Amino acid sequence: MTKTLAQHWRDEFEGRGQTPIFWQAQARSLLCAANVLRERVRDIDRGRISAPPEREDPRNLRLMPVYVLYGYALENLVKGLLVARGENATWSGTLDKGLRHHCLTDLFRVADVRTEADERRLLEDLRDAIESGKYPVGIRPQNRSRTLGLDVPGDFEIIFALFRRIEDSLRQICLDGALVPVEPSTLGLSPPERSDGSA
Repeated sequence: MTKTLAQHWRDEFEGRGQTPIFWQAQARSLLCAANVLRERVRDIDRGRISAPPEREDPRNLRLMPVYVLYGYALENLVKGLLVARGENATWSGTLDKGLRHHCLTDLFRVADVRTEADERRLLEDLRDAIESGKYPVGIRPQNRSRTLGLDVPGDFEIIFALFRRIEDSLRQICLDGALVPVEPSTLGLSPPERSDGSA
């Protein structure tokens, strides 16, 4: 008996959703994109790019896509950790209701990833960025002051530390079923040129 095309697609959907490495690979893809945009924002701020179209944009607007992508990267990675720990992400034929939201603090809590107060604050800000960073206004009025972008280097340091922590946990659980942890701050970027002219 052959599978119907619909059954084939459902099997693929369920298999990918239940495989942590697919969540991790998607997280890394989003992280790479964020890193490239982060470097572009730095180059614009330093005047290294001549007359880019977004140079006149307020800096927070240039940074918002970076934060949105970092938020999605962390979201995918922590969901991959949940899958590795036994969460049924897709066996019902749809993405599980518990994984359809962007509340990073809840996802980190359920995944048993311990966070400090400054990390939780940033995770809430990243959730806000994911939910409302796509439009000039959010989907509803803010209910607290957003601190995203007030300490950009500090925010990025926390994001990369969280990414490292989750990748390490994922690797410990999955062994060969997860990608080897990498340095998240440089993923997708060309290595800096050395002073002797070599790469």
